[in-house]
Amino acid sequence: MLERYAWKASPLQKLVVVEVLEATATFFFEAALAVVMELQEATNKEYVYFEGGCVGWESH
Repeated sequence: MLERYAWKASPLQKLVVVEVLEATATFFFEAALAVVMELQEATNKEYVYFEGGCVGWESH
């Protein structure tokens, strides 16, 4: 939905949309990492995608 808004937006508005999307992704990956770390402890299984590296790449 945000992409529709940004289609004809000013450059400043497009920048704001990008920043909001990045902040949302950072929040999501940090929350997901916390859940996965708990899950790993409970199941003694390794979830490779959420092992620091990918989360670091996604959130930065």
